[in-house]
Amino acid sequence: MLKSIVIAAIIAISIIIWVASGQFNNNQPTSKLKDGPKVSKTLKKPFLVETKIYKSSSRKSEIVLRGKTDSARKIDIKAETDGKIEKIYIKKGSSVTKGQVLFKINMKDRNARLKEAISLVEQRKLEYDVAIKLKSKGHRSATKVASAAAKLESAISRQKAIDLDIKNTIIKAPFAGYVESKFVELGEVISRNVKVAHLVDKDPFLVIGQVSETDISKIKVGDSAKAKLIDGKIITGFIRYISLTAEPKTKTFRVEIEVPNKDNYLRAGLTAEIFIEVSEQQAHFLSPAVLTLSDSGLLGVRIVDNSNKVKFINIEIVEDTENGVWVTGLPDEVKIITVGQEFVSNDETVRTKPSVQNE
Repeated sequence: MLKSIVIAAIIAISIIIWVASGQFNNNQPTSKLKDGPKVSKTLKKPFLVETKIYKSSSRKSEIVLRGKTDSARKIDIKAETDGKIEKIYIKKGSSVTKGQVLFKINMKDRNARLKEAISLVEQRKLEYDVAIKLKSKGHRSATKVASAAAKLESAISRQKAIDLDIKNTIIKAPFAGYVESKFVELGEVISRNVKVAHLVDKDPFLVIGQVSETDISKIKVGDSAKAKLIDGKIITGFIRYISLTAEPKTKTFRVEIEVPNKDNYLRAGLTAEIFIEVSEQQAHFLSPAVLTLSDSGLLGVRIVDNSNKVKFINIEIVEDTENGVWVTGLPDEVKIITVGQEFVSNDETVRTKPSVQNE
């Protein structure tokens, strides 16, 4: 957008100068020869322009994105068994550690069923052992032994299922985080897969942005990046994810920057400006005042070569700042016309003097 404003301003200035130059050029003194047309009293001198020598400098180019913060990991914790909420150990807004108990579901008749299951396993084991002994003496068929083995396995499986069901009456935090929401109350009867809490991981955090299709090839997973929050705080991290598929409407790719949040400063949804360093290149820092447009509408500058002839060079703006623009496309050292560029044309010979303007 800033680039468009710069170009529009240049066009407006060019029109004003062109109109003014038409008025001045009509005031050249002439004299009439006896039998001939009017001619200039003096030979026309090359136009005088002001110039300044610019040298390129090495700078790191970066992609700038608008984005927002988000948690790197968040889940809805769900009950894995049925029952009544007997105890609640946390409240909304609590910070919890990995493995910390959050809820306890009433045991009801689970212990009784477990004892029954254990007894059945012991009985089936005895039956299996007897079947093996009788088979060794030729008094029991292989089919009977297989049946006893199957009954034993079934009893063991039932015991394991009850063990797991009892284990699931204790609901624990899968990772350290922040209890964003609590969905159940003490005494409430719940069923399997009911949400009981929403847990958010506080560290690390993400800054998420969208990279255009023209810039996506310039970045890769692992590249360093930084983000500036709305309050001016700078946070640094690295690219942990780049989507393979572009958003259909915007043709942009999701990029996730992982940043530390040891002090729990970050919250999800904060506006951020993302800066991703992509390469180091030679560029010139110029005032927008020296920029102009070619006859075909290309953005560039007019320079003076070693023969004092004017040349137009097309440039590309790689970054706009408050004090000027960084551009590429110029020789490492170049003499740019700072005043008078709108009054001269390509290959015109000019006179030069050092610029006296602050740019």
